[in-house]
Amino acid sequence: TAVVYRLIRDSRYAEAVQLLGGELQRSPRSRAGLSLLGYCYYRLQEFALAAECYEQLGQLHPELEQYRLYQAQALYKACLYPEATRVAFLLLDNPAYHSRVLRLQAAIKYSEGDLPGAKSLVEQLLSGEGGEDGGGENEPDGQVNLGCLLYKEGQYEAACSKFFAALQASGYRPDLSYNLALAYYSSRHYASALKHIADIIEHGIRQHPELGVGM
Repeated sequence: TAVVYRLIRDSRYAEAVQLLGGELQRSPRSRAGLSLLGYCYYRLQEFALAAECYEQLGQLHPELEQYRLYQAQALYKACLYPEATRVAFLLLDNPAYHSRVLRLQAAIKYSEGDLPGAKSLVEQLLSGEGGEDGGGENEPDGQVNLGCLLYKEGQYEAACSKFFAALQASGYRPDLSYNLALAYYSSRHYASALKHIADIIEHGIRQHPELGVGM
């Protein structure tokens, strides 16, 4: 166990997978082994394999519904949208997961190109109807989702407003700065786009000084 956790801590996920695979041959119903293997597969972007691990865990421990959520998320990342929707639907009646399921369903519809369906779910979350585990109009992730939808619809100025509000609410995040830079670029505000790209580079060098060598 100590070796596996050390490998995971050091991001040596492929080695951890090999070790866990051997252990699971001896104890195929091990909850800890399957959970760690699913996590490692997810980190390696082997999403279909991660989903299989979480499916096994859901069958072995049906009382632990978080494994269904992890399975649905992995299926979504594997672009298996109908399968992800089917698994996520099983969690809708659980208030503890309701808003996370709505977020996942919105992401699936967005990826499938169903923008009206995605927007309806995002607005439901922003209205505070997402259940007990989150939601609300001022939630940064909700603003980001709306910004993505507006960008996809070609409403770049409105998308800038949503991304900027999310950035102010959550503090600096490189993904938000990139979204904002892209929206500014698409709306032909090139100076503002360059500013946010420069912010990303500056924060990156500050956190990883080795990246600044030779720049």
